[in-house]
Amino acid sequence: PHKTLCELSKEYGSVFTVYFGPMKVLVLAGYKTVKQALVNHADEFGGRYISPASFIFSQQHGILLSNGENWKEMRRFALSNLRDFGMG
Repeated sequence: PHKTLCELSKEYGSVFTVYFGPMKVLVLAGYKTVKQALVNHADEFGGRYISPASFIFSQQHGILLSNGENWKEMRRFALSNLRDFGMG
C-alpha cells in the first residue's frame, strides 16, 4: 500500500484523502508535510484511530489502546515508575 500512496502523492500532492474501506483517511506525504503536521499542529494530528472493537474491549483504559489526555497521563506515570526501577 505505501508504494501506491507514494504514487498517488505524485499525482495529488502532499496532502490528500483516501478511503480504506468505509474509513476516510488523510494522507500526509513527505518529510516537510509530516513535520509541519506533527510539530506545528500536534493537537490536531496527535490522536489516533481507535476501532469500535478495541474501544469496547479496552474502555479507554491502559496504555496500549488509550488516546488523548488519558494516554498522556498513563504514559507519564509508566515512564516515571520505570525510571524509578532503573529502566531508561
